[in-house]
Amino acid sequence: MAKQTLEFTRTIQAAPETVFRALTNATALREWLCDTAVFDGRPGGNYYLAWNSGYYATGQVLKLAAPSKLTLSWLGKGYPDVTEVKFTVAKKKAGTVVT
Repeated sequence: MAKQTLEFTRTIQAAPETVFRALTNATALREWLCDTAVFDGRPGGNYYLAWNSGYYATGQVLKLAAPSKLTLSWLGKGYPDVTEVKFTVAKKKAGTVVT
């Protein structure tokens, strides 16, 4: 299968450090994203996210440069292969831009 890239950008009304914490802290992840979260926030660290619906995702922190860059391997329930998810967090006048 050919490599496919999807890119999404959102502006969030919060400081970059707050946004980055929401992406890399298990308690913060449970507050906005999933029902269960384990996150070892260091390069090579593992994570596990699960939802009460039965879906889950697991992977490894590939790159981490707080508070601006995070790259994860991502293997979700039923996925045929591991994918890569990259986040960039940048301060802008109107808040923080997450790509």
